[in-house]
Amino acid sequence: AKIAQNKKEYIKAVEIYQGAASFASNWELTTELLKIQETIRKTRIEDLNIKKTNLENEAKSAVKENNYLEAATKYKYASKMASEIFKLGATEMTKEVKRLTNKANEYEKMK
Repeated sequence: AKIAQNKKEYIKAVEIYQGAASFASNWELTTELLKIQETIRKTRIEDLNIKKTNLENEAKSAVKENNYLEAATKYKYASKMASEIFKLGATEMTKEVKRLTNKANEYEKMK
């Protein structure tokens, strides 16, 4: 799983970690299960952060090309990624969700 994570193959890494979590649960390895669940959470956050950053960069490129509809759409998706990160326990994403939503609304009005 760590190899997959290092290669930025987050979905594969999460699947492997989930298998390990199932195994730990079946064998009542509570401490290991908690560690694995925390690793899954952090891996998902890392994956979503990268996706959010990529979407935001794509939105900025769309703005430079005066493609405001595409920019608004990309900012909306980036906001959804930030919201998912928040749901995984990263409370600092509250402001990020608002910021990205405001950007999406701003460019939606310009289309």
